[in-house]
Order: sequence, then structure tokens, then C-alpha cells
Amino acid sequence: MYEHKKISRRKALSTIGKIAITAVVAGAVAGVGGYYVGSAIAPAKTVTKKITITTKVGTPTTVTKTVAGTPTTITKTVTKTVTKTITQTPTYVFKPKKRYKWGLAPYYIDDDWYRTDVMGAKYYADMRGYELVVQNPHGKIEEQIKQIRYMVTGMGIEGLIVTPCDLVVIVDTLEWVKDQGVPIIATFYDVDTDAVDLSIIPDFHFIGKRMAEELIKRAKKDGVGISGPVFIVTGPSVDYQSKTLTEGEMEYLKNYPDLEVIRLECPNWGTDEAISRVVEGYHGYGRPFAILANNMTTGVGIVEGVKTAGIAVPRGKEGHVYLASFDGCKSIQDAMEEGLLDCFADIANPHIDCIAQDLLCIIKEQGVDALPDVGTTIISDPSKPFGPQPDGTWNLPQAQKTIKGVNPWALAPWAPAKVTMYKNYHRRLNTGASIVIPETLPEFKKYSWVKLVEAWLG
Repeated sequence: MYEHKKISRRKALSTIGKIAITAVVAGAVAGVGGYYVGSAIAPAKTVTKKITITTKVGTPTTVTKTVAGTPTTITKTVTKTVTKTITQTPTYVFKPKKRYKWGLAPYYIDDDWYRTDVMGAKYYADMRGYELVVQNPHGKIEEQIKQIRYMVTGMGIEGLIVTPCDLVVIVDTLEWVKDQGVPIIATFYDVDTDAVDLSIIPDFHFIGKRMAEELIKRAKKDGVGISGPVFIVTGPSVDYQSKTLTEGEMEYLKNYPDLEVIRLECPNWGTDEAISRVVEGYHGYGRPFAILANNMTTGVGIVEGVKTAGIAVPRGKEGHVYLASFDGCKSIQDAMEEGLLDCFADIANPHIDCIAQDLLCIIKEQGVDALPDVGTTIISDPSKPFGPQPDGTWNLPQAQKTIKGVNPWALAPWAPAKVTMYKNYHRRLNTGASIVIPETLPEFKKYSWVKLVEAWLG
């Protein structure tokens, strides 16, 4: 195992464009509905279907026949088959009482993934009738604090959505925001304060397990023995995303005693670092059975790493090294189509900052206690009414609209999502993700953030 010095989360954030929020949605398409493993529903749409109904017509008729010389009475019921067309449309109603002004404070908006996420949040606000104010601190906590205070005092926001640039330094500011009567939802990272009403965090532990599971399933399908070195190429050890993904991956892989799991750290999430770790790992431990990467840049790095090491073999060929990545950028999708990558995960984009706006609306209109209780599973099904369901789930359907040829809200890859408690501070919504494999990639590409970049950013 390679050991590297630890660096602060702040340094990691400012060193590379897309680290912990490198969203990796991973999911297997479930049938023609086109939704992914981890999703609660198929795309929301009006469905027209035909049903056949057989009904009795008139009254029974008695007929007397002579059979073999013996009179026989037969009672006949005439039936008629009718085909009806039934149209099913979404039934939920969610209508804010007024045009609320929300403030969005991301930690930066300096790469394409985050740009589409913020654009989607703005489009969503328009659909719902909200006003969304966005500030960009470029990863600098000092700027984020200034911007948040200005949004509250100078712009009059009525709710705050924040992804902190620094989890500790931000606390005093969030407690001040709460004192001003402004509800707060934290996204992607959590904060140790009860000033936050709810956090929405991808369930990285579950995602890590699913990534590892898909690699093992693929190898078994290929008839390959589950043994040998497995490299987990991580980010800095202090980073929550990397740490939690690694824990999930290792939890699943420990079920296979013939695997030797080696953690290779990339302190700066660098592609060059990942390439070097793969090459060094190969020379130190031998040809790996599998390699997993915990963000986009290291994902690209492990693909280039097996090429540099001379061990890049297409899927289905002897000697193939099974690869998985957290993120579905274009390079990762291309590597899957080339047969080098077997699985990637991608978190919901732009959904999280969208549903945060609806949850703020619930807090404003009904109070924080109206949010789903701890232990509740939230689904997103437009064919069901809004709110609590008879089976104990809680339905939060998304507004949706096709914008410039793409409707990312046709899917709900964040659902089902479980409500938990974060350190006794506040409720946390652990969101799902999509796990993409070669068979499901074509459908996934229609809704992925890469498609949003092409359509929305040109």
C-alpha cells in the first residue's frame, strides 16, 4: 500500500476542478421504461394503454337441440369483447403559495458538470415558480461567507441551499443565517450544526458497494476466477467522498478472500497521479484483477494507467482488467464503449439542487416538522399523490420539462432515498445514484450530464 501525506479538504477543493462533487451516476436500465437501479420510478409521462373487457350482453337464451335422437336443452350466454383506451396522467399537485426567492451557494461553478447542475436548478426554479439567486465563490470560503451574508441582507432570500467550501469555517455563518429566520439545506457535504434543517447527500457507501458488485458480477459472467490484486485509487484520505466510497467498496470485496485489496492514494485527485499509481501497483503487486477509481479524474487515470502499463485488454478477452469509475464524463463513456471500462457511477444532475428547492418550500409553508421523518423512504412517482403514501413511503415528484431537447427530470436517479439522522444535528437524505454498465450505457447517455453539456452549454 502506498502512503502519502494528508492534505486539508480545502486544499483538495482548490487544487482540482471537480473532486468530491464529481458526480457519478451509475445505474442499470430497467426495461423499456428507461429508469435505473436505485430509481423509484420510470420516466414521468402520460401513458395510454388498451385494456380488453368481456361483458355479458342481454339475458341467457335457452335453445333446444336434438342430439342422437334425444332432445337436449342448452343455455347460452352471449358475450361481447370491448377494447377501451385508458389515458393515465400524473396525479400529484405541488403548487407553492408564492414566488419564493432561494439562494444557491455552491462551492464553485467552474466545470461543466457544475455548470449544468446550476443551469438545471435555474430551469427548475422557473418551472416551479421560484426565483433562484446564484453566487460563485470559486472554492474560496471567505468569498462564500460574504456572498451568503449579502444574499440574506441585501437580496432578501427566503431559503438557502449551500455546498460549503469549508465544513468548519462555515458553521458560524450558517448559524447567523438561521438566526435571521432563513431555512437552510446543505447539499453534497454535511455540516456539524443544527442550523441546517436538512442535508441531501449522495449515499457514497452504497454507491461504492454497487461499483464493486458490478465488477464481480461481470467477472463471474465471463467465467473468470475472483482472485488477485484489486487496486482502489482514492483521493485524499481526509475527503468524505473518497473515504466513504472506499469503505463501501472494501465492505463488498471482503466477501472474496482470494482478493488482495490495495488502496492507492492520490492526494490531489490528479489524473497523472492515478496513472502513476496504477503503473507502480502493477510492478509492485502484479497484474490486477480489478481497479476502482473514486472520482472522474482518477477514473480517466486508471484507464490511461492500464494503457501505460501495457495491460489494457478489451472486455471479453483473456487478461482483461475489470475497471470501475465514480463519474460518467465523456472519456469514461468512451472507455466503456472501447471495452476497457466495465462500470461507472453517476449521481443525479441536476436533481439534488432542484428537490432542495421543493423541500425549502415545504419548510416555509408547513414548518420543518412537515419534512419526512427519520426512517422514511422518499420516492418520486408522478402517478401518485404528493406526500405520505399508504405503504409508508413519502412521494416527492419532480417538475419536468424538455429544455433544448433534453429532459433530465424524466428520471429520478436520486430516488429512492432514505431519511436518516446526522449526528443528532439534523435530518439527512441519503440519495441514490445510477450504476451504468455496457448494456445500459446507450439509454443512460440520453439523460446524462454529458448530454446536458452538449445541449445546454453548446
